[in-house]
Amino acid sequence: MGKSSGHNVGVAGSYAHRTADMVVVRLHLPRLEETGSAGVRLVSLGKGSKRRVDVEAQTAAADRGTMVTLSVPRAEVEPGRWQLRLRKADGSGYRSVRARLLVRPDQPV
Repeated sequence: MGKSSGHNVGVAGSYAHRTADMVVVRLHLPRLEETGSAGVRLVSLGKGSKRRVDVEAQTAAADRGTMVTLSVPRAEVEPGRWQLRLRKADGSGYRSVRARLLVRPDQPV
C-alpha cells in the first residue's frame, strides 16, 4: 500500500460525546501546527458514498499542534461508522483524518 496522507490524531486529547441534541467531536492534530489554527474551515463526516454532513470547525492552537472542535446535530448523525475529513480554510480541498466516529443508538460515541 502507498503512504497515507491522512492526519494523525493525538489519542490523549481527542474524544467525542453526546449532549441532548448534539454530537461533539474534539480532535488533537499534532502535525497540523504548520498551517496554524486558522488552517481548517470545516469538517466533512462521511458514511460510505451515500451520506455526508459538512460542519464548520472551530480551531485553536494547542500544545504541539491544533485542536479542532465540531458540533453536529444528533439528528444528522445516524448510526454507523463515519469517516472524518478536513477542508482547508482556503477551500483547496479535503484531507482525511486517521479517526472514525462510531455512532450506535443509546451508546456512547
